[in-house]
Amino acid sequence: MIEQTEAYGLKFMIPTRDAAVGRCLRDYGEFARPESVLISQVLGQGVFVDVGANIGAIALPVARAGNRVIAIEAHRQLAGILAANVLINGLHNVEVHHAAVGPRSGLAEFPSPPIDAAVNFGATGFHIIGQPMETVRVTTLDLVAPVDTTIVKIDVEGFEPQVLIGAEKTLKAIRPKWIVETSKDEPSTRSVIETFRGAGYRLYWFFAPFITPNREREGPPDGLKGDVNVFAVPQEHLQPTEMLEVAPSPIWPTALAEFPYLGRFGFKV
Repeated sequence: MIEQTEAYGLKFMIPTRDAAVGRCLRDYGEFARPESVLISQVLGQGVFVDVGANIGAIALPVARAGNRVIAIEAHRQLAGILAANVLINGLHNVEVHHAAVGPRSGLAEFPSPPIDAAVNFGATGFHIIGQPMETVRVTTLDLVAPVDTTIVKIDVEGFEPQVLIGAEKTLKAIRPKWIVETSKDEPSTRSVIETFRGAGYRLYWFFAPFITPNREREGPPDGLKGDVNVFAVPQEHLQPTEMLEVAPSPIWPTALAEFPYLGRFGFKV
């Protein structure tokens, strides 16, 4: 049901039958390495808030440098594994919150497939049907993000616009950078883009492959799978030079050549 593996020089407890995050950590020694690298590069001395932290595949490598990390996960059993991973690695700078993040605080019913299920736990979200439901606490980013938050990651399977509704103060007063998962042709993606532009951010496409050619463990990857995100940077901040800016009428990127930074991870771009 749960097994232990190592990745990034860290110990991870993983759901044995997880089809995505856990499988990549066990079989290849990494998951979305470019994403944790980018976060570490722009974090500085601030705080990283990870919304939809799963078992810590992004949060733990970032936390290893000593920065404060706030990791939030709505699935109760995943949140428990996340907390265990924090403890077995001695990462006392990581705060784990078992909660969903949304437009307002309260309670909600959240899909919670059992931890021994053969599923992609990373795809669990409010949109899932046909799974057991559990009551979960809902908080807002404005309630959990401290004033020294430097970067926020949001990966909540289409619920990103609702998360941003509850982040007005964070967007306008704290003004961190953001990495937000998107989906092609989904209304949620356009809503996210419009929210950031309305708050004075410039936007860039950021593709994070699940597995890189420079991975720690050899073996045949499943092809080029990963998440396309929006990287949002306040207009008053230094802007990235190796990312394709999101056009006024967003055109979904389709070629590796549009992500030249991936050359540092072994991709031919």
